[in-house]
Amino acid sequence: MSSGKPIGLNHALGTLQQIDPVLARQARKRMKDDLKPIAQAAKGTIPALPLSRWVASSSSSSSSGAVRYGTKRSTTKGGSASPVWDSSQAKRKIGIIVQRKRVKGFTGRRALVALRQNDAAGQMFDLAGKNPNVFGANLARKFGAPSRGMWPTVEKNHTMIQGSIERAKRDMEHTINAELRSRARRSR
Repeated sequence: MSSGKPIGLNHALGTLQQIDPVLARQARKRMKDDLKPIAQAAKGTIPALPLSRWVASSSSSSSSGAVRYGTKRSTTKGGSASPVWDSSQAKRKIGIIVQRKRVKGFTGRRALVALRQNDAAGQMFDLAGKNPNVFGANLARKFGAPSRGMWPTVEKNHTMIQGSIERAKRDMEHTINAELRSRARRSR
């Protein structure tokens, strides 16, 4: 590590995990916290109601008009089920993940830093229209082509994301080097 040669994020996370898993968790948490403004920007792209008829059907709603818990699907005329739109849920389920994963086509693990939408309706809003259909065409007409929120947010904030990853990587390098120096002093 102290050779002065920069290392990659994947190597830094892996080495930190070997040295001290608690430090690795703290480093991942710092990266997530540093990238929270990106998630907030993505949440700002979520509309209150994208399409006027994207609501729960009257059979799945209570007398007050609110969707009952457990009935978060509406059925179309063709019988296919789609998730009911809930903008607060779609916003709440946007987050940043930082992890090391196995990636198909590569040996070992790779570092992954991603902005993720974990709400089904939110994913539909963002990506519908890649395959031609009426729903996707209506969303594209009103909000533009897919991806409507997630990818444009990442593109706009690309330099901030790169800077955050570089800072996190340098911080991990410093932590690793300090730990290695400490271990070397103790072993003398």
